[in-house]
Amino acid sequence: MKKFIFIFLLLGTLSVSAKDGLKKSKQTREIENTYAAASRKADLRKDKTFMKKLLRMIAKADDEAAYVIDRYYVFIYASGLKQAVAEALSKIPDRVRQSETGIRVQNQYYSLRDLNEGAQVPDFTMNTPDGKSVNFYTFLKGKKCVILDFWASWCGWCRKESPFVQKVYDRYKGADFDVISVSFDTKRKDWVQAIEEDGTTWTQVSDLRGTDEGLYKWYNLNGIPAIFLIDGEGRILCKKLRGLAIEEKVKMVLNK
Repeated sequence: MKKFIFIFLLLGTLSVSAKDGLKKSKQTREIENTYAAASRKADLRKDKTFMKKLLRMIAKADDEAAYVIDRYYVFIYASGLKQAVAEALSKIPDRVRQSETGIRVQNQYYSLRDLNEGAQVPDFTMNTPDGKSVNFYTFLKGKKCVILDFWASWCGWCRKESPFVQKVYDRYKGADFDVISVSFDTKRKDWVQAIEEDGTTWTQVSDLRGTDEGLYKWYNLNGIPAIFLIDGEGRILCKKLRGLAIEEKVKMVLNK
């Protein structure tokens, strides 16, 4: 499936994202000019000067880096620079991450990944119902494990899992363990009402974008509820948790 997606990306048109009035540096203009002048783009991979400039730009992990990755993503991934993009995404500021260009860059990168146990999960920043911004990797810091629960107010099965999660949260919450839920609702009123009705007391966040883009795709979800157990470094310890298995896995990781 991932091979098919990659072929699709290779055949896709390049996305130019300078709508935000990005002021291009000399380095970016040189990359654009060299790329445009090349009759065979594949030959650029042998051009050490061009490749060094491209890698230095990606490593900047800022607006310009996002612009270049977005515009030349086909060439970048075909040239084996996926790890360079991964490192840039780990450093890129939230302001860039949440821009249209930043979202496209993350869509491109995460569509090429399989999120199996042991894999590093995508970072994100979303707001709680009262408008507090929560960064996921900051939330993970210093903990042995965290339950990451994907749900929505309209998902009956998700809400049936809430008592199991609540029980684990009440029993183990502390310095080593916590819970965060991400809602795929699109209406704030429905989201907040469901939280109140279910009486859930752990951290709740959402960007109210639904399942059409963002985390639903980045985490390769095929439906909800989707409950992950993540370690303090952002790696998947376990996924597809349901019912009593939630507490069993948490207890095992915490050695309690």
